[in-house]
Amino acid sequence: MTPQGVEHIVKTPDYVEYEAALLNGHLSSMDEALAGRVDLIRKDFKVAVPAAMRALVDAVTQRRDLKAALEAAKEILKRDPDRTLPEVGDEAVAPGIPAEVLDAAVVAGNAVAASLQKDTKVN
Repeated sequence: MTPQGVEHIVKTPDYVEYEAALLNGHLSSMDEALAGRVDLIRKDFKVAVPAAMRALVDAVTQRRDLKAALEAAKEILKRDPDRTLPEVGDEAVAPGIPAEVLDAAVVAGNAVAASLQKDTKVN
């Protein structure tokens, strides 16, 4: 869709009216129909979960589309109930080692690296 097409749609009276209704907090007819039926919606989705997991597994094991396989693998690993390989952030460098010990090791390592660089630069 071109920018001119979007601009034309945004200026139509129907769009302006709908946007105003959303901004004023009015519920759409679909929202009203779904209101109070959260348990029914969850029940319907529980039936679809095994099929969705099969689709993810199929996407991971197929070898035609690497990007789709990687995305499916990420989704499966996020939902791994055993958390076999949890996602590790930058803050979890070495659990159990105090920050002071790590800082001292960095200072000592930098001193050794600096002394080695001085030795190699001498010609």
